Amino acid sequence: MRKKSPIIGGIVGLAAAAIALQNAPIPLDGRGGGIIAFYSEKRDSCQNAEIYVMNADGTAETNLTNNPAQDLSPDLSPDGSCIVFISNRDGNDEIYTIKTDGSSLKRLTNSACQEAYPFWSSDGAKIIYCARKNGNWDVYLMNGDGSDSIRITDTPANEEWAHLSPDMKTIVYATGNFPDYDLFVMNSDGSRPRPLLTLPNAQAFPKWSRDGKTIAHNFGVFSSGSFTGDVSLVNADGSNSRKITDSQGRCINENPYWSPDGQRIVFQSNRSGNFQIYVMNADGSQSKRLTHHGGNDYWPCWAPYRFHQKS
Repeated sequence: MRKKSPIIGGIVGLAAAAIALQNAPIPLDGRGGGIIAFYSEKRDSCQNAEIYVMNADGTAETNLTNNPAQDLSPDLSPDGSCIVFISNRDGNDEIYTIKTDGSSLKRLTNSACQEAYPFWSSDGAKIIYCARKNGNWDVYLMNGDGSDSIRITDTPANEEWAHLSPDMKTIVYATGNFPDYDLFVMNSDGSRPRPLLTLPNAQAFPKWSRDGKTIAHNFGVFSSGSFTGDVSLVNADGSNSRKITDSQGRCINENPYWSPDGQRIVFQSNRSGNFQIYVMNADGSQSKRLTHHGGNDYWPCWAPYRFHQKS
């Protein structure tokens, strides 16, 4: 019997190892510049929303929540270790946190009113959010563990989608009623509310850039029963408002969020027919689709990746 050449055997072994490596699952390790969390309706024919996390290049998609409730509006902590989100699993919309490895679920609020839009402060110590009491939305701020909640605004108007500046001195938010919203800023204690961007249609979902110089936001148009929109930027002083996507009146590009290095923006768009997650450079160039699901994907956020052992 002819013996197999050791060279051929080595080649076969290397090929097998290469195939095994190719087929190995990709880990959640921050490749592509960190991790992105979002919520998705992909599993139950758009009837049930769950929180997901993935590498910033779209790989290693991982389902963190799995229950019949609606789990919505995630925001990653600045170090990527924890997600704050909204869930109605206990009857009405409340704020919860969960680690990015799926452990340590914790309820932070317990009230009869509806809470929404939670975002971490840049130091990870505070959470800013909105709550609907007496028929309108107001802005609140609490510690990251849910303690010491304080009310920032108390007006008859709606103050929604509030976001703290990186230096935690200023809050940007939208005020108005659908489909017309303007962007305002105020001091972090609620004093000196002042207009930032007042234009026709909807200016909403504002997010400070990592250096505090620019605000990304939605520019939405509601016409003849349909809604279209684009991601826009405005300087922190209200100057140089500009669109960085071009829907051409055919789709919605919205809900922008800055990458950890401030060079890119992740957002959601229904340009493919349903909402999926996309990423682009901060000037709007080189747009790339990250998710490919039958249901809708919404509310992306972006943070660096840190490995955390389950507790």
